[in-house]
Amino acid sequence: MEIEQIPTEPRALALLVAIALQVPMAQKQYLLCRPSVADLLRAALTTNLQPSIPLAQELETVRSYVALEQLRYEDRLRLRWTVADEALTWPLPPATVQTLVENAIKYGIAPRIDGGEVVVDVALREGRLCLTVLNPGRLGTASNSTSLGLANARRRLQHLCGEEATLTLEQREPDLVAAVLTVPPPLAAVAAPEAPRLG
Repeated sequence: MEIEQIPTEPRALALLVAIALQVPMAQKQYLLCRPSVADLLRAALTTNLQPSIPLAQELETVRSYVALEQLRYEDRLRLRWTVADEALTWPLPPATVQTLVENAIKYGIAPRIDGGEVVVDVALREGRLCLTVLNPGRLGTASNSTSLGLANARRRLQHLCGEEATLTLEQREPDLVAAVLTVPPPLAAVAAPEAPRLG
């Protein structure tokens, strides 16, 4: 079973096992001591049980996940963030952005000897949340599990935000794939924690 097909709660454990199996033996003890491990497990056991969380909280979980993946891919994985502060209170189903970043790394970075860059861009445009995750690659190389993972994320997104919420994949350039999420204004404001430290 692919990680994208695993229910949300156990996915962090599956990810940690997958990363631990590929990290050199000398780094395994260091891996277990990293704060990002505790953060990811905490999100799996608590945050992911909630129907929605502020985008700021979701990005903190993504940051912890990427920190672990960078142990595996080292300088092959480069991440660039552009996040509008006014978008940080927007409610989303837990693990929505994480799913997009996981797919970007798995299908855009992992197969390439030199790796590449994943770009996360978040903005408000015409009153809507617009979140884009870019990675190198071509849509024709994605597997069925990618489609299933995105379909699950889209279903949870529309259940929370309505049918106007969309999640699509686009071929932006010959070697650039974009996962594009758009969400209409939330019905109720969600208080955001302190903005995550991205970079």
